[in-house]
Amino acid sequence: MKKNLLITLLLLLFTANLCKSQTISIANKEPGNLESQIRNELTLENAWIDSSKENVLIVKGVLAKEDVHFIASLVKEKDINKLDLSGSKFREIGFGLFADCSNIKSVRLPNTVKTIAKHAFKNCGLTNISLPTSLTSIGTESFAGCSQLSQVTIQKKLSWIGTDAFKGCPIKSFKIKKNNEYRFDGTHLYSKNNTIIY
Repeated sequence: MKKNLLITLLLLLFTANLCKSQTISIANKEPGNLESQIRNELTLENAWIDSSKENVLIVKGVLAKEDVHFIASLVKEKDINKLDLSGSKFREIGFGLFADCSNIKSVRLPNTVKTIAKHAFKNCGLTNISLPTSLTSIGTESFAGCSQLSQVTIQKKLSWIGTDAFKGCPIKSFKIKKNNEYRFDGTHLYSKNNTIIY
């Protein structure tokens, strides 16, 4: 009897340690309808209630502008740490959309995003970001004040980085993927015409 109880307790402890994250995954069925779909399928009041765990949101499908805005409001309201949008389709992260989301550590963007607008991730808790291969421009101060952002991957299509895009970020590494527009010398990020960007 004691042996069975001990085995049960050990299994419970092992299972509890495995469940260090709370993940919600949703496939958007109709662009512009994500909020009502989530509210119909989930009880948002009970979603991500344990702040001691990693809170993850995964969204797939075609997203309208209002869907992306709703996702940003969820990230702010529900203390989401990881956001995976890599299986979704939309073209832009709008002005200041995720600004001041200090809880967000990781964001995966789809390869359909072409623009990250001004202040989009300003003052976020991001630690690293791999920019999508489709990205062509990063707005002014897009990642400014991300005090934990230490690594950025720049893809080959990126042709414009706005002023102070990474101001105040402790970036140790820019990984540049087959890109003739930018180069990193270990200290500074330079544009094609040798202007210091960071």
